[in-house]
Amino acid sequence: MNELPATPTRFTSIEELGLTGEILSICTNYADGKGILELNLSAGTGRSGYWIIDQKRHFDHVVLRVKESDKTYKIYTGRFLNLQSPEGKNKKIAVFDDLKFQGVTNTNSQTFNGGKYSGHGRTYVTVLSSSEPEMDEPVSEAFPATFREGSQRVIRTRPDQSPFSEAVRENCYGRCVITGATLRWRTEAAHIIPHCDQGIPDVSNGLLLRRDIHALFDQGHCAINPDTMTLHFSQASLQQDRDLAEFHLTEITSEKLKKPVNKDFLLTHWQWFVQKQDEDSLFTS
Repeated sequence: MNELPATPTRFTSIEELGLTGEILSICTNYADGKGILELNLSAGTGRSGYWIIDQKRHFDHVVLRVKESDKTYKIYTGRFLNLQSPEGKNKKIAVFDDLKFQGVTNTNSQTFNGGKYSGHGRTYVTVLSSSEPEMDEPVSEAFPATFREGSQRVIRTRPDQSPFSEAVRENCYGRCVITGATLRWRTEAAHIIPHCDQGIPDVSNGLLLRRDIHALFDQGHCAINPDTMTLHFSQASLQQDRDLAEFHLTEITSEKLKKPVNKDFLLTHWQWFVQKQDEDSLFTS
């Protein structure tokens, strides 16, 4: 293994590597005697295993984090080639080339992977491109998405919105996970952790919701209990719009999502929702 540079680049998240697409992020300790770790930086090739990975899965990149004795990790990136199935084993070896040393990290797996964690040491991560303008819906030429403030012309965009929306829509099978609405004009991709609070543009942080429920979700008038995966509306919203009772306690079952959302993100939103209800009750009691 090559020695670390005197001042290696330090990364705190996988997004900082500048990769996009489907990523297989592997965390390994070459000193533990388990699995395989073969890195040839001069040839730019590598193998790492044994991992529980579906043979049908395909990834654009591999991010390899190799644990050091001082609890830091060397970070390598490579182009994913294929999975090898050793004879007599049901686990896989990830094969990659274009191997490059990128730097180091001392963050744990969950933080580095944008909130995703796998007990098997590998995580599937979707990193979306941030180069596209906001195009969640077509913009009419008669009503451009711009605002004028004084003499300045302000254009408000969220670069990750379009690919994020499409990824969440696909992950939810094109249906609102609460109402089942499918019409594109009635549904929106909602961040569980808001974009303004550094919520990541990943399907683990998104749900497809009907627009009115999305608005209530963002305002803290509904939330999902991560223990039961059921939606709860605030008493105020239920009292004012009684039609919401039809969807109160709706369960988001595993069949509604191709990939599960991150329950830690749901917990953060749920705790905010509960706190908000407690605060509102103080003013109404």
